[in-house]
This record gives sequence, C-alpha cells and structure tokens, in this order.
Amino acid sequence: MKAPYHVMNYIKVYKNFIVSNLLNLFSLGYIPNPDIYCNKYIKFCLLIKLASKRGFLKVVAGHYAKIIKKNRVYSIYKSNDQAKDQTYFLSFIKNKYLKFIFLPLGFLKKK
Repeated sequence: MKAPYHVMNYIKVYKNFIVSNLLNLFSLGYIPNPDIYCNKYIKFCLLIKLASKRGFLKVVAGHYAKIIKKNRVYSIYKSNDQAKDQTYFLSFIKNKYLKFIFLPLGFLKKK
C-alpha cells in the first residue's frame, strides 16, 4: 500500500517556542515535561493545521493511547497495553484536535 506522506522540519519552532518556554519555567523552579508541550503545541496543533491545509483528514502518531468518539465527543483513553500507555503525554491536547488524530498502537499490545 502506498500512502502519501510529508516530512516537515519544525526544529526552529521547537527551539523558539518549546525550549525557550522550558528554560523560563526551569528558571522559576518548575520541572516541566517537554513532550507535553511539544504534543500540545507542535505535533497536534501546528501539524494538524498544516495537514488540513494540504487536504489530509488525519494525522497518525505512534503513541500508545486511544482516541474514541462517544456521543459525538472525542476523548483520550488508555492504551490496551497498560505498560506502554502514554495518555498523560496527550492529555493537554485541546479536544477540538482529537478528531484529526489516529493512534493505531493504542489498540495493540506489545509482545
């Protein structure tokens, strides 16, 4: 199966937004998790906006979590593999973006 894909370089955005904010939080005595901020602002905000402009319906990621629609509302659920679950790292993503994300690993168990 051939599926279209695009590689995008967000190094400058990551350095200017994520790293600078993390350094600021460190200076205030906090110990933030960069993955949470990257997921919230880059992977699942900027990336979804860009993918949508290019006509893509979904962004696929390799996180161990599930996004399920119930009663017209999308929510994040724990992975079938509890040992690999990554719902915490995705929990800060705005709900409006969840319908554009597909996480196939969340439905599997790692052997």
